[in-house]
Amino acid sequence: KAYPIIHIWDEGDSFYGQCIQGERKEFGVYFYKNGDKYIGAWNKNDMEGLGFKITKGGEVIEKGFYKDNKLEVSL
Repeated sequence: KAYPIIHIWDEGDSFYGQCIQGERKEFGVYFYKNGDKYIGAWNKNDMEGLGFKITKGGEVIEKGFYKDNKLEVSL
């Protein structure tokens, strides 16, 4: 069963999104301590599926299909 979580790490990063069986899955937003964000799909705690990264100022850094926390196909 999916449920929403807010996870904040001591280093300053945080995650707001879906959790299934204790892992980030489905859709969520990861906030980096520098203000950048990843918005998109997750699977087993990894960025996996469609998503994009934006800077603190709102500029899109990269977008596309992610696998194992890396951009596989750029859009």
